[in-house]
Amino acid sequence: MTQCSAVHSKDIQYIFTRVKASFEENGTVFISFLAGLTKEYRKGAASEEPLKKERIWVDIRELKEIHATKKMTSLPEGVSTFHLTKEVFQEIVNISSSCPKELYHITPLSSDTGYKKLG
Repeated sequence: MTQCSAVHSKDIQYIFTRVKASFEENGTVFISFLAGLTKEYRKGAASEEPLKKERIWVDIRELKEIHATKKMTSLPEGVSTFHLTKEVFQEIVNISSSCPKELYHITPLSSDTGYKKLG
């Protein structure tokens, strides 16, 4: 008989990550975008339990800079990480199914926001 450890909702971290990176290839500048929604938790109560990451949704886009909108090119390069409440996370999951491109431009209210510049 297998026992399953319960995961308490207060132990789940809801994370929204957004990335923009540019690169040049053969004289053409490309912009890459990534947006992702992840749940992170430990199955057991012990802190030595490995962190489980459950990817809920991810979107990756790459386009030539000349085809990007001004809104896209004005986004800062780097990685933005947002720790969200369950309710805000669920709302963003809903947006991801109907308007995924919008997730590259929103900045959700979060309990902790991290930003790291690439390069």
